[in-house]
Amino acid sequence: MRRVTAAAIVGVAAAALMACHTIHEDLPTRPTQVAGAPGSIPVVVLPIPQLTPTPGIVPSPSSPLAPSPNPNPRPTAAPNQGDGGGGGGGGEPPTTNRSPVARLNASVYFVECGGAPVPGTGRATEAPVGCRLHLDCTARDGSNSPTIPRGNPQWTYSNPGLVTGGSSGFNPVLTIRGAGHLDIYAEVDGFRSATFGINFY
Repeated sequence: MRRVTAAAIVGVAAAALMACHTIHEDLPTRPTQVAGAPGSIPVVVLPIPQLTPTPGIVPSPSSPLAPSPNPNPRPTAAPNQGDGGGGGGGGEPPTTNRSPVARLNASVYFVECGGAPVPGTGRATEAPVGCRLHLDCTARDGSNSPTIPRGNPQWTYSNPGLVTGGSSGFNPVLTIRGAGHLDIYAEVDGFRSATFGINFY
């Protein structure tokens, strides 16, 4: 029995010595050159311009851009009560009324200068060149309630060279490019708003 045990120990030891062999791989001495390889794509790094705020223009507390001091705000009246307001564009509840259009109201919603609304510019009659003019139109039914028209409002400008921007939709935004006077009206579903004017200086 001693012979069998001794033979088993010698066999296990021989197998262990043969299994402990280190594997070596040939590694490159330095990495291959990647830059300038055929088919490589050059990477161009562009600096991102930093916007600097314009001093003196601060959103008013009633501005839609001003943070609310009240963490649980309650709904307030729309900025343009009566003619020209509504339609869901200025924080009003969305209109679900689908009655036929009986009239169309259109007006200046607000003027934006330096990226912020200018306080008190609802229904403005003048605005500086370089600012943006936000317009608003609201279709109303026979009971003077806001309604959803079948078509999309189309805007007409008397001197379109003074502005660039949209000529359709409920709330187009125009960039004022030159000084002068601009008459504006909107049309939808066969109804035309009253014409209103604004001077650019």
